[in-house]
Amino acid sequence: MQCLGHNGHCEGDAQSSPECVPLALTIEVWNSGDEAVLESYMGSCLCARVSYRLLTPPKAVTHCHCSQCRKSHGAAFATYGAVPRQEVCIVSGEADITSYASSESVLRQFCRHCGSSLFWSRKAGDWSDWVCVALGTLDTPLEAAKQKHVHLDAQPAWSTFPGPCVQQG
Repeated sequence: MQCLGHNGHCEGDAQSSPECVPLALTIEVWNSGDEAVLESYMGSCLCARVSYRLLTPPKAVTHCHCSQCRKSHGAAFATYGAVPRQEVCIVSGEADITSYASSESVLRQFCRHCGSSLFWSRKAGDWSDWVCVALGTLDTPLEAAKQKHVHLDAQPAWSTFPGPCVQQG
């Protein structure tokens, strides 16, 4: 298995290269070492045992009000940004990431120590080559020009927003 990283593959295969460690939970692990990464976004869980690097800015920034996202985050909605799977690199704590199949097609990943929701992705089919990153775990500032709220029909009665504050896209 090749370890995907910045602009392609790391040298060697994932089993023999100290810079590439496959993550059994569907996201590849890549350590850039001394290599300069032009544009990246760092993130981590609450206890900082898991840290990751996104090699491209998150796209499709979405505030999801569905019951699964609300329960996963313990909040009125969850905010995610999508990144191609090969552009997500686990810097540390790969063994501390636990998965939960919240449905037949969706796998949610979180820190097994602090419970921080980190990622969700589809197991197969459309968009299975993308990872949705919980943007609340980013340590690097991100300015998202476009954002949308989805599944507003599922928002709880206690979390209504006034007028133009929320627009479903």
